[in-house]
Amino acid sequence: MRVLITRPFSEAEPLAEILRERGFETCISPVMEIVPLEFIPPSDRSYRAVVLTSGNAVGALVAAKLPPDLPVFCVGDATARRLAATEFTDIRSASGDSEDLVALIARDLKPAGDPLLYLSGMMIAADIGAALDDAGFAVDRHVVYRAQGIATPNEAVVAALAAGSVDGVLLYSPRSARIFLDHLNCAKLDLMAKEMTAYCISNAAADVARNLQWRKVAIASRPTQKDLLALLPKS
Repeated sequence: MRVLITRPFSEAEPLAEILRERGFETCISPVMEIVPLEFIPPSDRSYRAVVLTSGNAVGALVAAKLPPDLPVFCVGDATARRLAATEFTDIRSASGDSEDLVALIARDLKPAGDPLLYLSGMMIAADIGAALDDAGFAVDRHVVYRAQGIATPNEAVVAALAAGSVDGVLLYSPRSARIFLDHLNCAKLDLMAKEMTAYCISNAAADVARNLQWRKVAIASRPTQKDLLALLPKS
């Protein structure tokens, strides 16, 4: 079985390795690229912990030169694994979604003292800052990257799609699903969706995907990569 990965290259390549270890063939055609934005932490601020909802913010955190023993709360294990290769020593993963992350922070910290530093992308699926604020935490959010859509698909992947050799595609957000559908339409390959399964991380992503007719639309039980990959057949 060949699976198409639409994640940005920095995330797609480790994911492809995971899938190959499970016996799948893979091809990569990112629908977005990550553009880092400069982040200089305020010199007059101290933070009690860092909050990350994406591994794309890890580079900005490392460049900020914050104390390596500062607790870093991650929404998922993939981000935690990227942090494990850095100098940070107190890495805590919610292994779930934004609600799990808020629950983990509320369990481990009391809503008092210095603010939490939330490093995010320009567009966010869930306003975790507001949820933490509702829980009594002070939060400083800084945008450290933006996800820029890629206008055209990878040529090698277009050829694979045209040949009918792609069995399924992983869709991680409504936006990525929308761009992937644009890629299919741009390449005049929208009818090839009938030969593929759309593996969607959420109902919102599936709602976008259903603008085309697929062999099947499968939706993860929870919006995590672990649950998304659990949809794939046993190889």
